[in-house]
Amino acid sequence: MGDDLRVLKKSKISMAAGIAAAEKFGPVIEAKFELDHDSALALSLYPISDSLSVDAQRQTFKELAGDPTKAPFTGATEVFADQEHLTRSARDLTLLQLGRKTLAQAVVEVPASAGFVFWAIPTMRLGRAGVGIYTASGNSRQYRFIDGGGSSAHNFWNPTDLGAGPGAKATDQRTPELGNDLNVLKSAKIKMSAALAEAEAHHGATIEAKYEINDDGKLALSIYPVGKGIDTDSERNTFFELAGDPTKESSPS
Repeated sequence: MGDDLRVLKKSKISMAAGIAAAEKFGPVIEAKFELDHDSALALSLYPISDSLSVDAQRQTFKELAGDPTKAPFTGATEVFADQEHLTRSARDLTLLQLGRKTLAQAVVEVPASAGFVFWAIPTMRLGRAGVGIYTASGNSRQYRFIDGGGSSAHNFWNPTDLGAGPGAKATDQRTPELGNDLNVLKSAKIKMSAALAEAEAHHGATIEAKYEINDDGKLALSIYPVGKGIDTDSERNTFFELAGDPTKESSPS
């Protein structure tokens, strides 16, 4: 935003109104006033293609950007294809899914006395998912965290049998790629727990693990560590895959 927040006084639209306008394209997961490449005030909003209940892998992420100093507010849309924006958008969506509030609901919780809302981005604070919001009053700014209102339980496992798949309510409905004969798993000489323990001893925290059939039709075990640990957000992290043959006395490498 630069050093002079008084540029926000030029805006003819509030953050809440901008989000409402952008949601004709889909739920908005991030919104911010910023200076564009010409140092002019711009409003950028990030709608998704489907409902907030749909996981990132099946979404299309977009940006609606326009000039908030003109009324009515209009803008051009761009579909994201680069890794930086896709990673950031996937993070934003996941954090909203962990709570019970939309971005719009979080923004309207900010009292008018706090000033002009110019930045609303999903974030974490003390293990809670919510929305970080900046407001401006004159040339001073204030930051506040709006808790998303998700579960505070750290262990809420319910052993209910959901059948052969995750069910319609799951945000990720992928199923194992093992073909029709699960007896192939009997050929594995390493349990997933043992492989995870060995992989994490060398590479740190893991975010996904699965047995699957590879391109050669053989059983494989794939493990996905994160390079900078789970305390670093996805935008700044590195992701990689360890894959190997679990039918041999070795772990993925």
